[in-house]
Amino acid sequence: IILIVFSFFLYINYKIALYGFLFGFIFYLIFYFISKDFISRVGKITTSTYKLKQQIVTESLNGYKEIKIYNITEKFIYELRNTLNKLTKLVAHSRTLSILPRYVFEIIFIIIFGSFIVFVIDLKNSNFEKHLPFIVAIFFASYRMLPLLQSIFSHSAEINSNISAFEIIKNDLVLNKQF
Repeated sequence: IILIVFSFFLYINYKIALYGFLFGFIFYLIFYFISKDFISRVGKITTSTYKLKQQIVTESLNGYKEIKIYNITEKFIYELRNTLNKLTKLVAHSRTLSILPRYVFEIIFIIIFGSFIVFVIDLKNSNFEKHLPFIVAIFFASYRMLPLLQSIFSHSAEINSNISAFEIIKNDLVLNKQF
């Protein structure tokens, strides 16, 4: 769909199409590189927090009798609650960061598009009706492309977030092969 829309833009006005494509591509690229380290760091912490959660649950299930005998139920509940709160915050940060570019890009797009319309209206020898179909076509096609671009960014952020879990599994598989 992106290629069809981009081809349509190239057919209508190649300069605006190329500038628009470069602007969108550079925006997402900058946002990706700025957030890549943060997303990776959050992914590593999330993986270790999942591991800690599993450990707490496993210990509480395996040592159920000891927990009841020594009356340390509250300790396990407290640890699990803290771990789950931390995990919830980490997942929320990761998901928020993965969808943030869409909203920032939409705001920038609306501001630029509004400025473009004002510029076209303010031209002294311009006929606004003449440019209206082109403006509507650009606006509609660009707005339809935003979810596709956001999907690409969101999935790449998800991959960066989960790469540490993949590395742990890969290392475990390599270690099991050696035995």
